[in-house]
Amino acid sequence: MKNVGIYVNTRKTFNGALPIIEEFLGKNNIKVTIDYSDTAEKDTLIDYSKIDTVIVLGGDGTILSIARMCAEYDVNIFGINTGRLGFLTVCEVHEIVAMLERYMAGDFYIENRIMLDSKIILDKKNSFKQIALNDAFISRKGIARILGIDVYIDDIPANSFNADGVLVSTPTGSTGYSLSAGGPIITPEVDAIIIAPVCPHSLNTRSMVIPTTSKVTIKSRFDVDDLYLTLDGQIQCNFSYDSEINVSVYEHKSKFIRFDRDYFYPRLKDKLIDWSMP
Repeated sequence: MKNVGIYVNTRKTFNGALPIIEEFLGKNNIKVTIDYSDTAEKDTLIDYSKIDTVIVLGGDGTILSIARMCAEYDVNIFGINTGRLGFLTVCEVHEIVAMLERYMAGDFYIENRIMLDSKIILDKKNSFKQIALNDAFISRKGIARILGIDVYIDDIPANSFNADGVLVSTPTGSTGYSLSAGGPIITPEVDAIIIAPVCPHSLNTRSMVIPTTSKVTIKSRFDVDDLYLTLDGQIQCNFSYDSEINVSVYEHKSKFIRFDRDYFYPRLKDKLIDWSMP
């Protein structure tokens, strides 16, 4: 850990955590660049090509946005939960010093998580391209607008159905929107892609799990002009009826700092099962 970026979500409570991190890094003579969410959208201060670690103060949504920014540079993500759930983070605020000490000592491992590379193709040309850590969601604008969907896997017709939309998710996304849509939970170690229909108008339409070597192509069967591709619930792009959506695995992976290899199932229970119970 030589060059570090700190990304702060200013919509979360971060005042208690930031001074602790700055003091620790200062004592260890580590070069630091701090970026704040209320200014980063206008002018990003962190050069992700020149840092080895980004410390994220925020929640899962913050980490999703940072993962898209730093994946191609193989930057390690050190997530500190100052949000609500913090499923993707590595520690809580009261654990900061202990976890930074372990990271400095090399007592950690890197958990590589696949990402999706989504494209909108129109007239055989790429009109939009963006990556996502969680999922790509194809839908119509508005609430409960029915979409006719054709799904192809490696250019082979695989399914057709009417639904509110369709999700293409990574294992990371399997504990997010895909889970709400009835998709399976897939552990981060498993490289797989999930295709999950959202509110399908059929009793026999189910999620599919396919290998990461496959390309997913999605087309609309309805001649409508209010179609949208939404990535990680954060980036949205309108596309036309005669376009197609291509989703495949991105060439780079997100690199998450982890300390305990058996963390996933206890975290699943604590944050998604017990947390959601009354």
